[in-house]
Amino acid sequence: MKLAPRETRPTAPTPAEVDEIVAITDPVLRNLRITEAYHRLAMAFPGPRPGANWCAFAVWASKQAGQTIRGEDLLRALERALGEGRTLASIAGGVVRLALRNALAHPGTRRWRVVKVLGQEAFDRAADALARGNRKVFGEIGREFARFLQICGMIPIPETELSRFLSAVPVGGEPSRADYLHRAFRHLAQALETEDHGARAELMLLSNLEIAYFEQARVQPEILAALEAPYTSTRQLGRALLAAISPGAADWPPLVRTPLAFAVGLGGRVAEAALRSLLRRLITEELITLTLPGEVLRLGRNLAGEPPACLRNPRNPELRDLLALLAPPPDDLDGSGADDWSRLEDRMITIGRFFLLRHEEPKLYEPPFTEAQLRELRAGRIPGGVL
Repeated sequence: MKLAPRETRPTAPTPAEVDEIVAITDPVLRNLRITEAYHRLAMAFPGPRPGANWCAFAVWASKQAGQTIRGEDLLRALERALGEGRTLASIAGGVVRLALRNALAHPGTRRWRVVKVLGQEAFDRAADALARGNRKVFGEIGREFARFLQICGMIPIPETELSRFLSAVPVGGEPSRADYLHRAFRHLAQALETEDHGARAELMLLSNLEIAYFEQARVQPEILAALEAPYTSTRQLGRALLAAISPGAADWPPLVRTPLAFAVGLGGRVAEAALRSLLRRLITEELITLTLPGEVLRLGRNLAGEPPACLRNPRNPELRDLLALLAPPPDDLDGSGADDWSRLEDRMITIGRFFLLRHEEPKLYEPPFTEAQLRELRAGRIPGGVL
């Protein structure tokens, strides 16, 4: 057996460190630590680069999720959408759109606060759902990568060690693909002992797609929560709107405040319904946006191009079968498959094509944070600057 290449690589997180990060209660700090840990996992993976492992993609998906988790740019997103003339639900039409634009043009006013309440709730739900999904995926898949890297000291990995590792890999997700995570790590192990560049690339891509299926099935509840969940009650909505309309309402007698909040909440339900289609679209766009170094991708629009030469005519039969399942339908003009991000199969068409086209993208391995930001993170603090 030959030793793995002696290239200087960062120390990968241990399973214990993964557990420590998952236990962080602050969702913003936890997301930043998850993003940094994915980078270390990606960089510690043995073998030549480029040729992305799943963690290299996960770095930038987690970093993008962080923008929503931190609640950045809500009002700018609304203003951009309204400025582009997008319609709301058909019952609202241009009158509501003009009212929203007018409200957002006057920051700090009563009507501005009302719109912020209605919009912020939707984005807060998305932030909470994405934070839960970010934690779940890292705790499950990130932890398995940390365990896998512990047995990669010898290439090929001894079968006894690989079997012991695989026996603890979880199953789950979509029933027909419940063993995909198990299969993915088996294919990763095969890739590490394969010297042929093309065969190795095919095994790596196959593994990435299998992990993506497992991941996306596992976060399906969180995706739906981000896109669908309304306020928990009319009274809750009414209280938030009443506070926006009259900040002193909390001091009013309950006999006045409670029925008034309920009445305001009923009116808010009408406005919320009018806003819902626009907010769903905005949140979807946040979910399908990916910022790489020097590049912002809208995954539903920027998926043109050719795969790397080593992946244009795959020979691996399992990979060919999986890519056939992920082919965009004939009426999908841009080939994105991303019309409805709430549907697992639509997401996988987009993700699969992105993984295929960007398999040898060097910028996937660039650090997500500066050295100064990393020092702050290691000290348990949220860094300043652009995150």
